[in-house]
Amino acid sequence: MKSIWSSALAALAALVTCSLSGTALAGKPEKVNFSVVDTGFLITECDGFDVLSDSTIEGFFLLKTDDDGNPVSARQHQAFVDDVWYNSTNPEISINAGPGQVQNDGFDFIGDPPTWMVAGVSAKVTLPGYGVVFQEAGLVIFDLNTGEVLRKRGPSDLTEGNSELLCSLLAS
Repeated sequence: MKSIWSSALAALAALVTCSLSGTALAGKPEKVNFSVVDTGFLITECDGFDVLSDSTIEGFFLLKTDDDGNPVSARQHQAFVDDVWYNSTNPEISINAGPGQVQNDGFDFIGDPPTWMVAGVSAKVTLPGYGVVFQEAGLVIFDLNTGEVLRKRGPSDLTEGNSELLCSLLAS
């Protein structure tokens, strides 16, 4: 899932940045803004080619710690901008993803179990005059220890592999 792995990488980078900043984090949330360029990200495999994505992910990461500096919770907001999906063997065949790809993440590091909540629209393709043809949206809650999905709601074309229409759009 594009949003899940992008979120994980952005969150990890922000957490490391906060940890290495040298500032006292205890009790006061630390906010880090970010902008990440993600190129060649695999959306799906089609017959004879892959659908890849080049996008910029912009947002912020907010980390809350206890008095000893241990992570308690975190929040992340990210928007996928300038997101182009294309045919890996013929990159000139492309579509603009979006609009409105915005995702919010919540991390509870001390819960039982610790969880990661992903909410929003993390992948979407809208064709003018036709409407939404591909979408990953809604809510997913993961167990951070096992990666197991605890709850899931909303359309899941990306994670469920519903890519036939997307493949046909980018085939030729």
